Amino acid sequence: MTTGEQKSMAEIVAAVAERFRLDPNDLAGPSRRRKVAWPRHIAMWLCLLDGTRSSPQVGRQFNRDHTSALYARNTVDRWISDGRPMGGHASDLAGAMGIRRGIRVVLPVSGLSDVKHQAEGGRA
Repeated sequence: MTTGEQKSMAEIVAAVAERFRLDPNDLAGPSRRRKVAWPRHIAMWLCLLDGTRSSPQVGRQFNRDHTSALYARNTVDRWISDGRPMGGHASDLAGAMGIRRGIRVVLPVSGLSDVKHQAEGGRA
């Protein structure tokens, strides 16, 4: 796969497992040990990073719910902003795999009605 193409979740899991010397199945397993949980956070973060997958899709890949995927994304973002070593691992993996941050648009519920109102010719 060339740089710029979307990596499959299986490719991301394999790369993270290799980096942390884990079996890929461990990342979708039930373990909550740091040795497994932190690499799982990084793998989920990488799966969400380009903005093409939903948190429910990513959660299912790892046998978790969507809130676990969102927690992983926020945790890794915090590791990076705080300059923690695990954040460095995540950034290095993203760069090595050619995964770039996509645009994530979050509108509040009230924002949706304002957009609809403006589209109909009304004022915000």
